[in-house]
Amino acid sequence: MSESARLTRKRAREQEDSTANDDSPLRKRSDSAALDDVARDRPAYKKDEEFWFGDGTVILIARDVEFRVYSGVLATHSPIFRDKFCEDNPIRNVSINGKSDVPCPVVMLTDSPEDLRHILRAYMLPSDTSMFISKQPSFAMISAFIRLGKKYQFISLYEQSLDFLKGFYPNRLEAWRKLTDWVPTGWDLSESIGVVNLARLSGELSLLPTAFLSCLILTSIVHGFTREDGSPENLSLEDLNICFNAKTEIRKASIKVLYTTLAARTTPECKTQTACRRAFRTALSSLRACIDDLMDTDPFLPYTSYVKDGKLGVCSACRVATNEKCWNGRLALWNRLPTIIGIDVPGWGEPVAAAAG
Repeated sequence: MSESARLTRKRAREQEDSTANDDSPLRKRSDSAALDDVARDRPAYKKDEEFWFGDGTVILIARDVEFRVYSGVLATHSPIFRDKFCEDNPIRNVSINGKSDVPCPVVMLTDSPEDLRHILRAYMLPSDTSMFISKQPSFAMISAFIRLGKKYQFISLYEQSLDFLKGFYPNRLEAWRKLTDWVPTGWDLSESIGVVNLARLSGELSLLPTAFLSCLILTSIVHGFTREDGSPENLSLEDLNICFNAKTEIRKASIKVLYTTLAARTTPECKTQTACRRAFRTALSSLRACIDDLMDTDPFLPYTSYVKDGKLGVCSACRVATNEKCWNGRLALWNRLPTIIGIDVPGWGEPVAAAAG
């Protein structure tokens, strides 16, 4: 049904309702009067500075902010909005192209203006069809795309946002090793708490192990962080408990891998047995000065991160064997992450195979 047809039907219904014997207050008064009652009970609405188009065909109200945008654009991408626009929404008379008293539907939303603004930027501004208007999306943007994408079925934004997170919270150790930071560029480390919550919301369990790993680095995990709209973001009590328990178990397992690696015996092919044994003993002894790092850094760092200048000082045969032992130990721990955390992640991990440090 066209927009004009819906508006015509709506106006006709208003005229019929004015004489109908109906106990409903909305049937005895015009929709604009009903909106006036709502306005008296709420703070005064303010027009959004970014999304108030003079020829917009619908007014969206999020908390105390009004957005005048194009209903057809949102309806094209969201079946939920399409259904909302087909409902008998209140009407406000507006001006379009110099014509006054043009009926415009008003739709009340329960979302924050900040979240809604991210959605409108993705669809209302002339840009590439990809969500990556910014090549480095903020947590607030990704969070809005996933939460509102799921709620209103903006499928493309929702899936692209999950794919973005999977790139920074991977399920393979090889991919994890290539990352240079715990979180995407520009994000605060505390926003990993939000990633855990988004993983729970979306059901993308593959994000949880590495999202929890990032949370383990936080010094104030209990306090969470403040979202863009001023609301708090915290882990659930269940997930806080997972973090407290998992941190100890993961650190213990990580330190065991490191000590086992550096306690290795020389290989049969070793031509410098005495020198290589001495190098292994020196490396083990030097770990005493790294206790704090072992407790607070990435538990999947290679042994070379803890020896002087990153060099073990053994022969090539012993180095190859040590690299393999370290890799297999870290990989075995990686594959156990879901078990340590206490969740089942289908497809997690990869086969144990030799790889360089």
